[in-house]
Amino acid sequence: MSLLSLFTGLVDKSEIVLATGEHITTYGWFFPLYLLYILAFVGAALWVAFRPAAKLPNENHIQLRLVGVGVLVTAFVGILANVVLPYFYHDFRFINVGTLSTIFFLAVVAYTSVVHHLFNIKVILRTTLVFTVLIALTLEFYQVAIEFLTHLLPLGDPTQRQVAATTVALIINAFTHESVRQWLEQLVDRLVAGKRGHSR
Repeated sequence: MSLLSLFTGLVDKSEIVLATGEHITTYGWFFPLYLLYILAFVGAALWVAFRPAAKLPNENHIQLRLVGVGVLVTAFVGILANVVLPYFYHDFRFINVGTLSTIFFLAVVAYTSVVHHLFNIKVILRTTLVFTVLIALTLEFYQVAIEFLTHLLPLGDPTQRQVAATTVALIINAFTHESVRQWLEQLVDRLVAGKRGHSR
């Protein structure tokens, strides 16, 4: 179904943006089937959320119900704004509301994570810190490496030097990325462990 939507006009025939900025979609013959496909997945998610297995701890029941509320509200607003109004009433004025409704779902997940420990916050913070530093280092290294290699490589054409320098920098980055990530993770773990030791 995803391939039909992406590579054919059977689900989404065309997209037009008017001079007024209004977005108009012409739907394909398979759009109702695509809608059923989406509703089936949303329904399955809601079933799991509101009818959890009895053997799960009570805390997990609360977590699932909260996430289920987020899914339900977001799906309702999204389907109303992006399907019911445009497909049945040809009203495309509120399609952005459906996209913005995902903020509610993210807020519910954030609340459930912080208050009811849906996710391990320490793991999330650790991963965020590691990848933020990794991206910053990668961009900085990439820029410095290109400047250095552009002057170093023995090529007469400046364009060829730039392309060659970029290629070499990307290769170096590909081979060092994983090692740098592991080093950063170990560094963050040591810093966190050190803070725990001092707090005790």
